[in-house]
Amino acid sequence: MISQNNKYRLHAIKTIMERVSQTRFWGLGIFVTLAVSLAFSSVLLVNFSRFTETNLITVEKQPLTAPILLSVILISLYLSLTISLNVSREYSNNTIEMLFYGPVDESAYMLGNFFAQLKVFLYSLIGILVWLNLSIWLLNLDFRLDIFLMLGVSILMCGQWVAFGLLVASWGGKRRNTLVYFMLTILLIGGIQAGDFIAATLVQIQSPTATDPLVVARNVLSGINGLISWISPYSQLSSAFEAILENSTSGFLGNLVLMFVEMILMLASSILLLKKKGVRG
Repeated sequence: MISQNNKYRLHAIKTIMERVSQTRFWGLGIFVTLAVSLAFSSVLLVNFSRFTETNLITVEKQPLTAPILLSVILISLYLSLTISLNVSREYSNNTIEMLFYGPVDESAYMLGNFFAQLKVFLYSLIGILVWLNLSIWLLNLDFRLDIFLMLGVSILMCGQWVAFGLLVASWGGKRRNTLVYFMLTILLIGGIQAGDFIAATLVQIQSPTATDPLVVARNVLSGINGLISWISPYSQLSSAFEAILENSTSGFLGNLVLMFVEMILMLASSILLLKKKGVRG
């Protein structure tokens, strides 16, 4: 049986989830983000269609992989940033302190915000699924069930980003600090991955010797990028998509476990950090 305290906690989680999710649905941000992501995805799909018509060859096992990846990444980033700023704003305005005088604790507050963003993401997936079916019909593509697997695993990826946003908010506290920490982390990870790609490309073009500084830089960036791939939601989602297309059950399940563990660790860390700092910082 559920204890009385847990009943209050579950009620608090549900109340916070409904409040935050309704705020997202009443705003234009999520709809603009969904529209922009689908617009960019349409461009990718049109380019693929033109390439196939010109060259009479298809180089992709699933042409919808890149559009799906782009859409879910953009929406997840938006949800992660908004929940991070929302928590930090309540922190700055002392709203969170008022909530904690009622039947709300750190776990209920963080979990309520977490599930609210996942709820918004699930509704966004409906819009993406409608767009996918429309694209399949217009371009006369084959409908494959791996689309549902890709959309399903993207929920875990969104959970990672939302948990990251909550962790940054707990860490930063004030809104300005939270925004700086969030952007710096994204830019650092993205910069290392972009630098690794550029360095590898230059090495292939110039064919330098083994002692060339460019090779050393490439090796260093490649090592760091290899480490980042274990913690980057984007890299893990890409690996999961590849496992789906290759019919690799072990690779797919391995990525699922890694994404789930990382999500739980970041979510638990955000709760513990909020407990340690307190609602007044």
